[in-house]
Amino acid sequence: MARAAATPRKSGARKAVGKPPLDAVSRRDHIVTSAAALFADKGVATATVRDIGDAAGILSGSLYYHFSSKEAIVEEIVRRYLEELVGAYQAVLADTRDPRARLEGLIRASFTAIEQHPHACEIYQNDYKYLESLQGLADLQPLTAKVQAAWTDTIRQGVKAGAFRKDVDAKLFYRFARDAIWFTVRWYRPGRGDDVDTLTKACTTILLDGFGTT
Repeated sequence: MARAAATPRKSGARKAVGKPPLDAVSRRDHIVTSAAALFADKGVATATVRDIGDAAGILSGSLYYHFSSKEAIVEEIVRRYLEELVGAYQAVLADTRDPRARLEGLIRASFTAIEQHPHACEIYQNDYKYLESLQGLADLQPLTAKVQAAWTDTIRQGVKAGAFRKDVDAKLFYRFARDAIWFTVRWYRPGRGDDVDTLTKACTTILLDGFGTT
């Protein structure tokens, strides 16, 4: 097909401004965001490189310019999520030494993470067993250890200080609290009635004060 002749540009006319092309960093972020939504919807094991390319709007082969494999994309998603979560937890622990205030702060930071990174949270909860099998994810163990330590240290300190009960195993309490909070990613939808403040208050009250009136 013959190309149409170019229309001469008038002197002084402004060049049309279109959407600027993504640079390498922005393209990488776009791939991570698109892949996170895809993995949360289809599951990490089921999604293919071609699926990721389609979701990101680029050729699947172009993905290898930014990432060495699908697993590397998963690792990037989880790493970003855990690094931000660890940072939020460390800020809570640095802000107060009161066990109850710390626990409430950890709960709030967790719900905030769910609100801000729902896809990464869902991936981590739904595909944890698969993630454990990935070599690259083993390198993230220091981050997961810091996440768990923030909770267990706070709980044990609270028990020692008399702020929390001694007749309930601290490790069991942590496991109940962990699952109660993180599995809300399956039903919590911001803007549909609940918010971080509501969830934090309810969760803190139930975990520390109970639901019964007697």
